[in-house]
Amino acid sequence: VKESKWFYGAVQYVYTNGLMNGKSETKFAPNEVLTRAQFAKMLWSLAGEPETEANLDFADTKNTQWYAEPLTWAVNAGIVNGYEEGGKKLFKPNREIARDELAKMLVTFLDYMDIEIVGEDIADPFPDKIQKWAKEFVEAVRLSGLMKGKDGGKFEAKATATRAEGATILMRMHPSL
Repeated sequence: VKESKWFYGAVQYVYTNGLMNGKSETKFAPNEVLTRAQFAKMLWSLAGEPETEANLDFADTKNTQWYAEPLTWAVNAGIVNGYEEGGKKLFKPNREIARDELAKMLVTFLDYMDIEIVGEDIADPFPDKIQKWAKEFVEAVRLSGLMKGKDGGKFEAKATATRAEGATILMRMHPSL
C-alpha cells in the first residue's frame, strides 16, 4: 500500500485500529474483491468482537473456519442471511459482495447497534437503476456519506466492492461507534 494511493489513510486506519487484517504479514491486497464473510468479520470487529459460539447452519460453511464466529454473530444479529438453492441453505462465504448487499449489511448493522443514520441531502441521488429491495439501503448510505458513487456519480449496485472500499467505509463508521 503506497502512500500516494487514495486508500492509504483508510488502510492504515483500519489496520492500526484492529478492524481489518492484511492477507498476510506484508500484503493488504486493497484491490482484491471483498467477500461476504470478510465483510461480516469487519462488522463483527466494529461491534467489539462479541463472543459468540460458532454455530453455522449452512451447507457451504464449517464451524472450524476463520469466519465461523463472526458469521454466526452476523446471522444471529440479523445483519446478513443466506440463500435457498436446490433445497439447500447456503451462505456463499467466499462470494464477492456486491455494493447493494454491502449497503444492506451496513444499514442493518447500524440498526443493530442502535445508531441512527443521519446526513444532509447534499449529493444528487445516484442516477443508475437500483433494485427495489436495495433502494432504502442505498439511499441511507448515500445520505450518511458512508458510501459514495463511483465514476460518473453512479452507485453501481452490482459492482463488487474491494478491500480498499471496505476499509474506507469502516474508517468512516468507526468514530460514530
